[in-house]
Amino acid sequence: MLFGVTLVPLYCTDPRLSTALIVVMLLDGGTQALHLRESRNWLRFLTGIGFSLGCGGWLVKAFHYLWNT
Repeated sequence: MLFGVTLVPLYCTDPRLSTALIVVMLLDGGTQALHLRESRNWLRFLTGIGFSLGCGGWLVKAFHYLWNT
């Protein structure tokens, strides 16, 4: 929990890259949920970090939009 707070300056503000980071985790989790393959812990960790950075970027953009509207 406290580790995520330190990543706030690294949030991805490019919408295409943010979406790509989110899609990578969805693909990893989806293929594992469908039993197409078994994910490794290091891959889950890396895709989770990417997902949080991508979602953080989308949230920052959404808050900027709502704040300035």
